[in-house]
Amino acid sequence: MSMTNSGDWPDSFDFDKDAICQRIFLPFIQEHLDGMANLDQERIIEFERKKNSPEFKDKFAPDEKLNYTFSDHLARVHDRILDTADLLGIDKTAAKNTAKAALLHDYGKLYQDINLWIDTPEKSSGALKETRRQHAKTGADLIKEHITDNMDALMADNSDLISEREDILDHPFLSLALDIAENHHEHMDGSGTLGKTADQLSGPVKLVAIIESHDGYCVKRPHQPRARTPLEGFDHMVKKDGLFDPTYLHAFKNVLKQEETCLKKPQQNSGFPDAGTSATVHHHDHI
Repeated sequence: MSMTNSGDWPDSFDFDKDAICQRIFLPFIQEHLDGMANLDQERIIEFERKKNSPEFKDKFAPDEKLNYTFSDHLARVHDRILDTADLLGIDKTAAKNTAKAALLHDYGKLYQDINLWIDTPEKSSGALKETRRQHAKTGADLIKEHITDNMDALMADNSDLISEREDILDHPFLSLALDIAENHHEHMDGSGTLGKTADQLSGPVKLVAIIESHDGYCVKRPHQPRARTPLEGFDHMVKKDGLFDPTYLHAFKNVLKQEETCLKKPQQNSGFPDAGTSATVHHHDHI
């Protein structure tokens, strides 16, 4: 599944105005976000159980918490897509469509064993990392399966809007969401999960791959003793050349510089995080 090989951005519709997006895909995204929030709560409970188990009791710091939640990750990725696309001069409607579609990029995690996503003092590698990364292709398949399995109900409930199955299955938003979900762990040099190379990756995928990868490098986790600033996380992420689109990478770094500048300014009742977190300072509506 690939939306485009030319890097074109999805500006043929407007998510906020398109009737199918609002009546079919918006409720689906909200359902997914609710599911991710519930999964995060289950992960927090399981993390505490594992931390206090005989196997791990002496391996975690007493105050260790599960800081990397999927819900917060999706929000940060959404916001930084908009901020980076703005710096790149990408059409605002196309950027918004991409940010909304990216909210589904980790859909497959809902259907994996929860124990895969309970952080331990050892960084994931080998078979564990490979199994985790399967959520990308699995997620894309499951999104399409969910829409297909519920097609009769969707058509019945929206008979004034939808006359054929293809009205939904061929909608450009679904193509965009599937493209991002399946390919967000791909690399320009072909070293990603599915081995796809730069010419097989769309512009939205190349941008999401950078932003969502960076997020994991910043949050404090058991194998990462302190949170990194956004720019520290960026420097760690780019130690290996050839993984990411250089134009998008440069723009993203400038977004992070802007974030750190804003975070260093005194804030009054802003609710903004400390500079050591990876949250963005520009907040956007996610739904």
